[in-house]
Amino acid sequence: MKPGRDTTVFCYSAEFTGPASNRNNLAIRAVDLGGKGACLLTVGRLREKLPVIVEITLPEDQARFRARAVVVWSQTLIHKSQEANVAGLEFTEILEASGEKVQFMAEGCRRPRQAATGQDLRREHRKTLLQQSELVCRQKGFWSALGFSSVIKARLEDLQPEGFRMDCGVRLAPGRRLETRLDFHTPRTFVAAEVLVISCQRDTLVLEPHYKVEVSFTNILPENRQRLEEILCLLRPHSSEGPSAP
Repeated sequence: MKPGRDTTVFCYSAEFTGPASNRNNLAIRAVDLGGKGACLLTVGRLREKLPVIVEITLPEDQARFRARAVVVWSQTLIHKSQEANVAGLEFTEILEASGEKVQFMAEGCRRPRQAATGQDLRREHRKTLLQQSELVCRQKGFWSALGFSSVIKARLEDLQPEGFRMDCGVRLAPGRRLETRLDFHTPRTFVAAEVLVISCQRDTLVLEPHYKVEVSFTNILPENRQRLEEILCLLRPHSSEGPSAP
């Protein structure tokens, strides 16, 4: 579940034994909430296997969730002087779950499941990064330079060093050249590049016209390439876990 603007999160080490008033909040905000755990933007890079207490509140819905959790994975993205830390937590014990909007987290924790869920949480984080991105395209050429070409909005489905796949509402013929911009929310950054359409296939599972479009990067400035590598670093699992699932 994508957290709303009113969602507040408080996360602190379960190893802390001092007064409650001295607890430091390790979380900045929630990036994604799931039935097995949560993905948080944190004040620093958390230690893997760190036991924590997570408190999530939705004031408008009068909902509150509190659970014991463990840090399954943690990554740091550094761009120039800016730093973003993201951590995946697995819920291990529900302490409180009041309100309809948070029941799915409590029920998910109680389901029988395998103990190792680090790779699953990474996949959830990868999916969240892609879903929250915004992608716009313009046809490359003279009219685009003058600002007269129409904007094509699409949904990013997969991102690789050599290109990406998107879900588009219009058919784009192979060989077509586009100017694209990908905006990411966590961390707040963007990647602009020129691309070439490699393939375009109609999605026959939906009634409305939708096309799966594969493109490859043809021209990308060094600063955009650097930002792309930083995003790919967040999407990439540890090598010991093997390649991520598409």
